[in-house]
Amino acid sequence: MHRFHLPPDQCRESVLTLSAREAHHALHVLRLRERERVVVLDGAGAELLCEVQNANAQEVTLRVRQRQAIAPLACQVTLLQAVPKGKTMDLIVQKATELGAHRIVPILSERVVTQLEGEAGATKAEKWQGAAVEAIKQCGSAWLPVVEAPVTPQAFLARGERFELLLIASLQPEAGPAGAPE
Repeated sequence: MHRFHLPPDQCRESVLTLSAREAHHALHVLRLRERERVVVLDGAGAELLCEVQNANAQEVTLRVRQRQAIAPLACQVTLLQAVPKGKTMDLIVQKATELGAHRIVPILSERVVTQLEGEAGATKAEKWQGAAVEAIKQCGSAWLPVVEAPVTPQAFLARGERFELLLIASLQPEAGPAGAPE
């Protein structure tokens, strides 16, 4: 069954309207017709089974047939990821979303080649959020992770956030296993 995403504020009514991009995909790529069934995910735990009510060149309207609330995962994983070269971050966001990450924080490490500070970082974060949306549609997750704007490690640590379990992955040969004495 085909899946679409609409923000939670657009999923409150019994008739939903797909946005321009989603409508284009439904009409011109998937070639949906009236009475076909689809799933709409709101990214905040709701899965809506819908039926195509009207499909024309401008919009696609869906009638909600069933609403299901999906419980969040027992643990909420925050992934801090140093921004790699090229488009690899898109793939990382996609896979983290498919694995159930709750939040993704791109880190501007000292060796990051791409300059992503200020508005460029916000633009990239929006792009990566779009990759997360596509990933929930692909895997069927009802929960959309938040992709934050890139920050430096110092800026993130200055927030003073606390975590139940902190794991750090490293490819450095001198790095030891978690919990190993120094």
